[in-house]
Amino acid sequence: MISRGLSLALAAAAWFAGAGAALAADGLGTAGPFRSVGWASCGASYADQMQGACDPPPVDPALSPAEQSDAHIGRALKLLSYMRMDEARSAAERAVAANPNNAAAWLLRARFDFPGRLDAAEAALNAGLLLSPADPNLLATRAYVLMQNQLPEALRDANAALRSDSDNADALWIRSHILGRLGQLEAADDDLTRALAVEPEGLRVRQARAMLRLGMRRYQAAIEDADLVLAQRPFDFMALQLRAVAHYAAGENNAALEDLSRILGEPGQPAAATPTMTQFSPLFLQRAVLLARLGRKAEATRDVNAVIDFGGPAAAAKLQLHLRRHGFPDVPLDGKRSQALEDAAQACFVDEACGRGLAAPH
Repeated sequence: MISRGLSLALAAAAWFAGAGAALAADGLGTAGPFRSVGWASCGASYADQMQGACDPPPVDPALSPAEQSDAHIGRALKLLSYMRMDEARSAAERAVAANPNNAAAWLLRARFDFPGRLDAAEAALNAGLLLSPADPNLLATRAYVLMQNQLPEALRDANAALRSDSDNADALWIRSHILGRLGQLEAADDDLTRALAVEPEGLRVRQARAMLRLGMRRYQAAIEDADLVLAQRPFDFMALQLRAVAHYAAGENNAALEDLSRILGEPGQPAAATPTMTQFSPLFLQRAVLLARLGRKAEATRDVNAVIDFGGPAAAAKLQLHLRRHGFPDVPLDGKRSQALEDAAQACFVDEACGRGLAAPH
């Protein structure tokens, strides 16, 4: 049974969007060529980059269709490295148009349809798999698409990808998420450990394992994984948040407070981050719970009030909804500040009256 204090901390951490989902998400795709994309620089200013100063040259129309298709793929990946998303999408579409028999082009195009157009992404992957049925990247990516609402089919594809390439770190990472959603946590942990054996520097995988181990109540193991992420990315937002919750769950309150304050600024001081950015609102609430547990209720109240004072109507509405769901049915759902909202938030996060019914994010 999760303690009430841990439940409160996890609930605050996951208030806006479920911490598990946030950690699992990958902004550009899953397996294959997207994974190598980073923030490139050509020496031009960001504004100039966004105007095309670093765009690669157009593809030579004298090339054969197959060569053109491959060249469009390479151009799309370079455009992605400069975050020229619309132009990269166009290049991916040209890769398919130049050679519809290029399975890699279908894989690339599918990435641009995820997550907004799952049906289109699946259709593109199906087209690629007709050409290359055992391709582990196509199979793993379709597993990731199907994972959104078809877990058995997603597991089928992930297993097929790993039969084709047992050391495919992406397929292992994807299957671990599927297994986690199916409640097979030990098997999910095994997959992430195997992926790290293949790619020891895989920060995405290590962060996913830290989150999984937090859910398994293996708090010190979660902290160790988060430590390794933060050794390479000292201000990684999610790793700091995750480690703070793991420290809190392990009874290491001061270490948890230190991690949250690295993000938010010291309690009682001008905030380094403000609740006007909605991703920080749950962290102020999480820190309020922690400060209250440490007997620093005045500072805890200040953090709760910061969300109400500066978070705006969206933050107020989400806070009201949270309170309505956890023991305060009379709080209005109008996105407005009120005495009732202040009193309920104080009771929930400072006086710990929201403990019943909360659970760790899945």
